[in-house]
Amino acid sequence: MKTDVVHVAYVRYFATGEGVRIFLAVGKGYVKTERLFKINVPEYFHAGMVVKPLDSEDVKMAQVSDLLPESVLKLFTKNPPRTTEYFSTVHYNLS
Repeated sequence: MKTDVVHVAYVRYFATGEGVRIFLAVGKGYVKTERLFKINVPEYFHAGMVVKPLDSEDVKMAQVSDLLPESVLKLFTKNPPRTTEYFSTVHYNLS
């Protein structure tokens, strides 16, 4: 596994009457991204975590990566390897 490839770790959690919550961590390298996710997200959600390269052609990954601000993606291309991390939580109330 390459350590300089930007990876995204995410969980999409749907709860009846509560909407959807998306936890999203971005880092360079699988291990670093996984660790960033686990540090910031309650353990209950760890089992549903998915970690893939940002440029993955997976449909769900494309939906999740659309939530990333363009300015964040630019940071990963400008900054030296292993110096940039990003984490966010998005909540949509669908009721």
